[in-house]
Amino acid sequence: MSTYRHITDLVKQNSLKYVIGVLLLTAIAGLRLIAPWIIGVLIDQIVAKTLTLDFTISMMLLIFGVEVIIFIFRFFWRKLIAGSARYIETALREKLFIQLEKLGANFYIENKTGDLMARATNDLKAVRRALGMGVVMITDAIVITLMTIGIMAYKISPNLTFYALIPLPIMALIITIFGPVVQRRFKRVNEAFSNLSERVRETFSGIRIIKTFVRFPADSIRRRFDLGNRHLLWRQQRLTRSAFTW
Repeated sequence: MSTYRHITDLVKQNSLKYVIGVLLLTAIAGLRLIAPWIIGVLIDQIVAKTLTLDFTISMMLLIFGVEVIIFIFRFFWRKLIAGSARYIETALREKLFIQLEKLGANFYIENKTGDLMARATNDLKAVRRALGMGVVMITDAIVITLMTIGIMAYKISPNLTFYALIPLPIMALIITIFGPVVQRRFKRVNEAFSNLSERVRETFSGIRIIKTFVRFPADSIRRRFDLGNRHLLWRQQRLTRSAFTW
């Protein structure tokens, strides 16, 4: 648990913002169900031939008002949740930099600079995404699913609701299968980025020796750099395909 201590401390500092942001997300989820309900009412009146112009205009204005409220709420949850996630990312990066300044030469001998750069960039970006859009996706998935199931079961048909929920176990199985795949490929992207960063650092730090002794021709250095970039691109594309499928 000590590994996540720095993250949990920062999350606790921003807990009020997260609570308010989740409440706004919950309110938005409920408001988003109003427009389909209004459209259903309008269609029922069209079928019954009881629809009037005044009622249609009032419903249109109601939908417009609801969308304005959703826009305002969405602005504030982005500011609260996404802003808190970015603040946590910045604070973690500052803590990491301060800690790196305190470490001795032996640490940098045993650990590659490229690996440290990957930790300070890709890993912290992943933390920001998890504490930002990850919180949003979890909240939306839980709230919207429960609201939709409740409304369908109560307003439409319990049997139809049951049939509509049949694909959910299949989706859960797919997520269970692809989750570890995405995690493994993310680690491989980090390793490729680490190797490329380390190769660039070694080239620039030893450029005088390379020029003096002509250890490696310029074409060979460019070729190695190009291969490293292509390998990183290939790893990133595989991760993107897996994440998209997931």
